[in-house]
Amino acid sequence: MPQRTMFKSLLILVLLVLFGYSLIPTVKYLSLSMAERDQMRVEQPEVYNTLVKKAIKLGLDLQGGMHVVLEVDLKELLQELANKGTVDERFHKALDAAAATAAETGANIVDAFDQNLQEMGVDIALYYRNRELQNHDQVVEYLTAQRKESIDRALEVLRNRVDEFGVSEPIIQKQGNNRIIVQLAGISNRDQARELVGKTAKLEFSLLKDPTIAERAALKINDYLAGEESAADSTVAAGGDSLTADTDTTAIAQDSSVIGGEDLFASSDSTEQADEETALFQFSGPGFIFIDENDAGRFQRAMNDSTVQRIIEREAQSAKFLLSTEDIGSNATPGKRFLRVYLVNANPALDGSTIIDAKHSMVDRSVDVAGGFETSITFNDEGTRAFASVTGANVGKQLAIILDNKVQSAPNIQERISRG
Repeated sequence: MPQRTMFKSLLILVLLVLFGYSLIPTVKYLSLSMAERDQMRVEQPEVYNTLVKKAIKLGLDLQGGMHVVLEVDLKELLQELANKGTVDERFHKALDAAAATAAETGANIVDAFDQNLQEMGVDIALYYRNRELQNHDQVVEYLTAQRKESIDRALEVLRNRVDEFGVSEPIIQKQGNNRIIVQLAGISNRDQARELVGKTAKLEFSLLKDPTIAERAALKINDYLAGEESAADSTVAAGGDSLTADTDTTAIAQDSSVIGGEDLFASSDSTEQADEETALFQFSGPGFIFIDENDAGRFQRAMNDSTVQRIIEREAQSAKFLLSTEDIGSNATPGKRFLRVYLVNANPALDGSTIIDAKHSMVDRSVDVAGGFETSITFNDEGTRAFASVTGANVGKQLAIILDNKVQSAPNIQERISRG
């Protein structure tokens, strides 16, 4: 009997020790202030991510935070999509009533709007008819798709913003026909978080700088940062010309998602491994610049550095480096991810105020070898004229589509585009 009791006591002790050990990451994480978490996330991303993954996830009821319900303004969407010359009092009356019904009951605003117009004896196609949309059913199908896509775009924007905010295990999901629930556990600065999730997304179109200019600016920034890091830590030797672009490497497809290991780290010089690991910008072929995913915080700090800004101004005039939203992988290092970097004109060629629709989809690479993705954008009349002017004057160049300072894609301009 004593032996059995001793065994039970020993087992309980072992379990308590294991349980206590498993709580260490949670205790460490919860003991950090929000400022300390932000600092660790930027300066030690791998340590931060490991700590977050191992820590027990506490909900809003245990650690507090923020619960927000956002509503996508579908009424404004339907107004923007309508042909301005056809909008009349009946349109506004039916839409106002549909918006009120949707807010009260959660009904589909498109269906409610269509029903209200039918009760007035008006065909909804009157306000949306164009070359592609000729009848009632086509218009309703189109508006329903636009409603869904607008909510999906809002979800994507929110997820990107919350990722930048560094919230652990956020909850972002649709509710009903036009609402989005956002739960941010552990948030102490509610005003900042509310501004982050509530502000209107900023869409811009900017031309890319010449690839040789982008490479030269990136290399000079690498040299400067190497010197700064060497001065801060005398144990690290700075390499002035540690990394150069390989001008003979075959250009990588613009939006490729996986890159071969040899191509990813191709270089015309025998670059030291230590320099490859410490350089912010890395290169693979003419104009293909990328950074390690874990260096995103380091990249943002560098872009805010006044000396880096002067380097960009000297090498590329009015320009800025931006990250792409799509990460890329390497066959040489499975599991490691990288982010594409673009150098774009600081002053956008046009903004998104005249856009009424935008889609980004994959196409057959046998048809579009140089990209693999196709971006379809629909402008109003004013935007159509501006876009025709920009594309006509810049055939052969790349135009970056930028949402919230992140490059969504950078398609090549193949011809003047005069249709909206």
